[in-house]
Amino acid sequence: MNIIYCLTKELNLSYSDFNNMNFFEILNILEVYEENMKEQHKQQEKEESLMKKQMNQMQNNYKFNDLQKQYSNNNYQPPSMPKFDIPKF
Repeated sequence: MNIIYCLTKELNLSYSDFNNMNFFEILNILEVYEENMKEQHKQQEKEESLMKKQMNQMQNNYKFNDLQKQYSNNNYQPPSMPKFDIPKF
């Protein structure tokens, strides 16, 4: 019953259509579905590894401590507030 529920949900088959199918048709559908799920899983793993690699590369390129060193080496001074002479009345 679990197989029927999963397949009807995933493949949008009605219960009556599923019951009218031959047993071997159902097995073929299960095989194709399983292969498809494996392919999706492989693709997700590839995407995840690529994202991790990109994130690591970005983190290595933009480390906060490195930015502080760059500013200290260039004698960077943060901007200060301008002084205004306000006339007295």
